[in-house]
Amino acid sequence: MARKFRTIYILYLLCFLPVQLMADEPVKIARVLDANLFELKDGRKIRLANLDAPSIHDPDPYRAALAKMIKKYGQEQLAGQTALAEFTAQRDSACDCFPVHLFREFTLKTVWYNQSYLEKGYGAYLASPDSTYHSRRDGYPREYVAASEAARKSNRGIWDPDRYKPRPNRHSVNLLAGAGDRPGFSDDYYRELYVSYEPVAYKSAFSIVFGLMQTKAVDEPEAPGGYPGSEIRTFNLPYLIPQIRVQTDYFGFNLGIFFNVRVFSRGYPIPFLFPSISLKAGFLRAFYLSADLLNDFLFGPSSIGLNLRIAHPDIHLWIGNTAFGEGGSVPGLRLNVLIAGRYLLKAQGAYDFGEPEKRYGFRVGMGYVLGTR
Repeated sequence: MARKFRTIYILYLLCFLPVQLMADEPVKIARVLDANLFELKDGRKIRLANLDAPSIHDPDPYRAALAKMIKKYGQEQLAGQTALAEFTAQRDSACDCFPVHLFREFTLKTVWYNQSYLEKGYGAYLASPDSTYHSRRDGYPREYVAASEAARKSNRGIWDPDRYKPRPNRHSVNLLAGAGDRPGFSDDYYRELYVSYEPVAYKSAFSIVFGLMQTKAVDEPEAPGGYPGSEIRTFNLPYLIPQIRVQTDYFGFNLGIFFNVRVFSRGYPIPFLFPSISLKAGFLRAFYLSADLLNDFLFGPSSIGLNLRIAHPDIHLWIGNTAFGEGGSVPGLRLNVLIAGRYLLKAQGAYDFGEPEKRYGFRVGMGYVLGTR
């Protein structure tokens, strides 16, 4: 008789224990410890089942950088939130945590975080050693595999070997030639040679610009057309703009000096020294607003515009307005295109569409990126 009851009890455990293990349990996520490691309010640790994610402690700098981004995403989505967890049967001794299927129910939808992480490429599908249950719905393995495969085909997350890799603070050497017709010179027309050493990455860095303007001046401009014996002289006027750039993901500024030489009455070149500053705000890796004061000769003395950055292909486009010399504000454009991670195509210009006597300025040229990729 005792053996009969023992057999019935064992059958009861076999039938109902897995269901209890698979039951949805409300959990409060206190902290995000890693890309795929969470600490609950009661002290237990969990990770998303069937997800092989990188770690912030990974010796590979690429995987560590991606893990930091995934951890930040987890903090935004889950830290301090209550979610429903479906615990798998076993404890993971490697991380001293429980693999779970985690989801949150909203009014119009349910977010399944295991599948969401796989869709974003925040990890690869891990079939073993996790047990994949489906008490709430069928098809966990099928949907997880499909989500991971979609991320791989779209080169998202771990499937893009370059996007999240920490890049060295590389610089480019650039050479451009330009010309224009603008107020501020005795005969308005000028030619320009522009050489710069500028940072390519998003980090804080140092930059320096050297330019040489060629224009003409009359030694007695108060006499219309000059006078007998007057001389129209050609001047090569240099300018120099060294700057330090400090930048985060959402805000940045450049601070430096603007040194230039101008020609005024009687054709005498006079040197000037002014502070130079540039401010940026927005998503600096994608779309942001910038304002510049004495940051460039062509786009000076001031300019303001919108910046668009595209990662693939690597393009930086600026569209805005510039106070073009002494003649008022005109529209301007700057375009940088990085080819093969090494060569830069650069085009810059400003043009006044409203003046009877057109004012314009432009530069075109190329750059070469120094350092390893």
